[in-house]
Amino acid sequence: MGIIAKLAFRNVILNKKRSILIGLAIFFSSFILLFSNAAMNGVHTQVLGGYINYQTGDVAVMWEAMKKTSNAEPGRFINPSETISFDSQKTEENKAAIARMNQFVQHNGDRVAGIYPTVRRNAQFFYQEKSDALIVYGLTPESRDQLMDSHTLNMKEGEMNLDQANAIYLSEEKGKQNELKIGDKITVEGVTVNGNRGSLEFEIKGFYANGAAYDNWYAFMPDQTARKLYEMDNEYFDIARIHLKDRSEATEFANKLDAYLMEESQVLRAESYQQASSFYTVMPGVYKNMYTILIFFILAIIAVGLRSTVRMNLFERMKEFGTIRAIGYSRMQSFMIVFLEIFFLSLIALGIAFVLSTTLALILGQTGIYVGSGDITNALGGEHLYPSLKFADVLVAFVVITIFSIMSTLTPGIQLCYQQISDIMAKRMKKVSVIGVMFRAIFSGKQRGKNPVIETTYKNV
Repeated sequence: MGIIAKLAFRNVILNKKRSILIGLAIFFSSFILLFSNAAMNGVHTQVLGGYINYQTGDVAVMWEAMKKTSNAEPGRFINPSETISFDSQKTEENKAAIARMNQFVQHNGDRVAGIYPTVRRNAQFFYQEKSDALIVYGLTPESRDQLMDSHTLNMKEGEMNLDQANAIYLSEEKGKQNELKIGDKITVEGVTVNGNRGSLEFEIKGFYANGAAYDNWYAFMPDQTARKLYEMDNEYFDIARIHLKDRSEATEFANKLDAYLMEESQVLRAESYQQASSFYTVMPGVYKNMYTILIFFILAIIAVGLRSTVRMNLFERMKEFGTIRAIGYSRMQSFMIVFLEIFFLSLIALGIAFVLSTTLALILGQTGIYVGSGDITNALGGEHLYPSLKFADVLVAFVVITIFSIMSTLTPGIQLCYQQISDIMAKRMKKVSVIGVMFRAIFSGKQRGKNPVIETTYKNV
């Protein structure tokens, strides 16, 4: 086998024009496969990251009304109506449930990275003769740092200083839509816990970078100011986000917390981020699978073209293989030369594609790829893509390229190797049934009780 491999590699090196022609097709296929997977990894990370950091945490602690809403609804956490928050008439039950939650979190403090009880409610703002909808999002210094450290929230203009009670921070999109600038004063109104109409005046202190379209509705303000706007006591919240040190423990942690809460009442419930939404956790994977299918379709077309190229190349080299057969090489050995030539070319092309795609992923993973604004951001999780390549993607690419090599050489290689030596030397190609050859090889192997590949390999003509 070593001699066969050396012979195949020598052919690759000596026939530069042919190798470059075939190698470019394989390189193009490998690069598309690797970089598209890197891009889809970026989509998955971005969508899931925004969902976890803004909406649920690793474990979401929610009120009974929200628990009853469907986890298949994409807007379950981004339409924070007061109707899915706590029932203000169940004061004793609510406070007992909150105390029980805090007790559980404190008892499991070694597993918890942070807990962020959050005020998050619908509102409307007014500026001169303009008005628009918002989602008020109260931040403490700890929750602000968590969002910024995870790069979920990035300031575009100004700095987020929560020491100023009347400060408010809007998205670039909201600012442009309403022609707002830093220093402008707006009035924010919302329905309070007691059913009244709350209203406060704010000064715009900054704008954060746009994310997904549904994340651009947030109006960040100090937690205490948000509570004042909605007349909400300090111990209450609309949703509590618990972040764990090990995200893989989210489901187990959520189930235990939920069971612990339900021992006394059902007003407060817990779900892991996987349980809380079947949309944000599943859809990125669906997007990647759909895109992969499209890429495989493109690769299949390239493979058909490559097979035709290999067929023509082998026809031109018939005398070369006739000579090889004449000096004693078996049919399988001749086929292995054909296969290994393409396989070595594939490995070289894959290696170059890997270096290029990895380099691009590292650079663009920092700078991002601008994909536009609007509805497309809902699917991609933001206006920029940040590609990231994983080892599993490289492994998949290697398997695909190996199959690619087999597909492109199987039919033309077997048809050439199963010609009579005299026909090969005379460049006469007779029709050979590839399926029939493979079936006979397998059947022959079973009859002898031996490995058909080995049997075929050492059976000389």
